[in-house]
Amino acid sequence: MLKYCKTTKEVKQILNNKEVLVDGKRRKDERFLVGLMDVITIPSTKESFRIVFSDKGHLSYVTIDNKESKFKLSKISGKTLIKGGKFQLNLSDARNINIAKNDYKVGDTLQIEVPSQKILKHFKLDVGSNIMLTGGSHVGKNGELKTIVGKTITFVTSQGDEFETKIEHAYVIGDKKSAIKTEE
Repeated sequence: MLKYCKTTKEVKQILNNKEVLVDGKRRKDERFLVGLMDVITIPSTKESFRIVFSDKGHLSYVTIDNKESKFKLSKISGKTLIKGGKFQLNLSDARNINIAKNDYKVGDTLQIEVPSQKILKHFKLDVGSNIMLTGGSHVGKNGELKTIVGKTITFVTSQGDEFETKIEHAYVIGDKKSAIKTEE
């Protein structure tokens, strides 16, 4: 995908030399999966990439700067009450974060510092939010959330196209404007 190597042998050699970071952690297993919003960093070349959806709906990558490589966005996919009256947030990338206050809702997005998992910002799934679609026939489209009616949302792209889709396909990427780079 990134075109740094051609064979599996080259992939293994690069990984064994500890030359690849995924979300700030060194990865040596060539079977380790990367997913939506993951940050891939190659320290030797000082390059960083974020996995996003292309406008065609395929997983792709965009080159990001050093500042943006220090965080990732994760959607809250579930919430659980645990021992001691604390809450556990279940995130879209299989992370779990324990919190004391119940300030977050399922569907909201957290900006998380990697690899420490410290919550930097909270983006609510609300009218006016900047979203990216992760499902349906408009996967990869970005735009402003206009209305929420039950489990259906309406959003407008920067080109002015208006679409309606399920609320579960909305991934908040910023308040008024995107907090991340989504295209080259």
